[in-house]
Amino acid sequence: MNKVPDKWKAVSFQSCYDSLADYIVELGLKLEFWKKVVVIGADKLPSFWLGALFDPKSYLTGLI
Repeated sequence: MNKVPDKWKAVSFQSCYDSLADYIVELGLKLEFWKKVVVIGADKLPSFWLGALFDPKSYLTGLI
């Protein structure tokens, strides 16, 4: 019962968590980060949380 549905996994960010509760917590942390980006501005943040991105590997590849 406490498992991330397969349909969600198919269209969601990669997560190391299988439990639905942990997945929701991770999603909440990502949303809080993106709220900060919108309110403060990405250029004013001292650091950028790569884990908040949908696919961090693609972002890093784009920087090369």
